[in-house]
Amino acid sequence: RRVYSGRIEKFTMGCDFDFWVPVPSKELKMSIRDELNIPQEKTIFLASGNFIPRKQFDKLIEVFNGIQDRKGFFLIIAGHGDDAYTRMLELLAAPLTKQGKALLYPYVRGEGLRNLYWASDIFISAATDEGGPVTVMEAMGCGLPVLSTPVGETAERMKKHEAGRLIPNKNYDEWTKSVLEILNNKLPKAIDIPIARDVYN
Repeated sequence: RRVYSGRIEKFTMGCDFDFWVPVPSKELKMSIRDELNIPQEKTIFLASGNFIPRKQFDKLIEVFNGIQDRKGFFLIIAGHGDDAYTRMLELLAAPLTKQGKALLYPYVRGEGLRNLYWASDIFISAATDEGGPVTVMEAMGCGLPVLSTPVGETAERMKKHEAGRLIPNKNYDEWTKSVLEILNNKLPKAIDIPIARDVYN
């Protein structure tokens, strides 16, 4: 305010809600899972973004490592980053990937990324800070419930409409608790697509 006293508004990047749509059929969902070598009966958790520390992908992997004896889940993390951080994520995920419970997927956009949403049951956004994460908007367009840290405009909207589930930024025990509740057939509610479309399309 020392340099500007005028009107301030929040803007989000948005995404194309004519492209990011729910999977057209159960058969297509099953076909995509087959292509990815993911067992059909698993609950699929998807996270996507740049491989950088503030996204907390390392902490997310550690949460799933902590429940690796639990059956019924599969974790996909899609993205890219510098070689050192990517290698660290690969090493962290090794216990899960060796058991066929996780997949680190290369950076992909367009139909390739949409297929990952379509194969999944829930999207996770675990960043320590965000403005308006487009990945969450894409997940909303695809009809997925979202498990998110309470950052960014999307988290504010989830709270307003009692959709998805918010997890504390760095309380990883609460992350684990939420994941286990989801695995006990308690998927949170996805935000209504018309609501998301109205503000993010």
